[in-house]
Amino acid sequence: MKEHFVGMLLGTMVGDAIGLPVEGWDCVRMAEQLDRFPLLPRGEQELATAVLGLITGGKVAAGEARYSDDTQMAIGVAQILVEEGEIVPETLAQRFATNFQPWRGYGPGAYGVLDALKQGRPWDEPARQVFGGRGSYGNGAAMRVAPIGAFFWDSEVATIREQARLSSLPTHTHPHGIEGAVVIALAVAGVLRQVAEGADELDVAQLLGFIRSGTHDEIFLKKLAEVEGFLAAEPEPCVVAARLGTDLTATLSVPAALFAFLSRWDSLPDCILYAVRLGGDADTIAAMAGALAGAFHRSAAIPENWLAALENGPQGRDFVRTLAEGLYERWEAAPPRRLEVVGAE
Repeated sequence: MKEHFVGMLLGTMVGDAIGLPVEGWDCVRMAEQLDRFPLLPRGEQELATAVLGLITGGKVAAGEARYSDDTQMAIGVAQILVEEGEIVPETLAQRFATNFQPWRGYGPGAYGVLDALKQGRPWDEPARQVFGGRGSYGNGAAMRVAPIGAFFWDSEVATIREQARLSSLPTHTHPHGIEGAVVIALAVAGVLRQVAEGADELDVAQLLGFIRSGTHDEIFLKKLAEVEGFLAAEPEPCVVAARLGTDLTATLSVPAALFAFLSRWDSLPDCILYAVRLGGDADTIAAMAGALAGAFHRSAAIPENWLAALENGPQGRDFVRTLAEGLYERWEAAPPRRLEVVGAE
């Protein structure tokens, strides 16, 4: 299970780093770029050796694949879980402010919130004031929430939901922004429940049922139904991108990440490459999909050249691995939790 925790956090990082160079490209442009190259059949591991260079237009030197705010904020969530054993919003807000490196690509809303926190504003004020007081409904809370799904995988659904909600509050107070985080946290927890049962293949229907069991937002429930329909129909990627969405909002990116994983769950490289192929907010969608694929397959499923390309500075690749191992050890030392049995509807 430790390597599944590591896979979750490194999967976030590698998906983020692979998608970042093409963030903002639409699906058509992505297809034009990717289809210039003779891709191997889906599932062949040799495909992985070319992906980083493929989407950035050339080879990537060791340590040169940078991550964005997605990974930096996921690191912050994992750090607080290791230290506190639960999400404490005020402490999490302080950690976000401490870790804040503006050049990581923070959106204007998050940038303003974190800058205000660094200046000493009360942790719960800035997030409530963005977007005319409505709060952010972006995907920032969802992109960083995977450590919560891992740490609380054997908890009640209500606990997972509440921890995801609390983790959202320093930057996202809009119900859609919060619900996006809940959906991804439930997805990661559901994956690890199947792992704990010894599953070699993902039970997609069971996982969707588990996610639905803790999802309260009607828009997300409709999107989950669309995801399920696409799994049966297998439409072209640009149709998926147009229908599910690939922008910065939670409702129009979280479903795409789920579909990327559920339709390509058997191969981590294929899952991440497909998420990037959808275009739009590619780093965030691939980070969420990569977290799910990493949680299922373990860190060993990440191609060696992908890992080698990741930056490895003070909070780089090795730090992320050690942090994920610490998260597992904190989970292992926690008192036994009540595990609900929730299956397909």
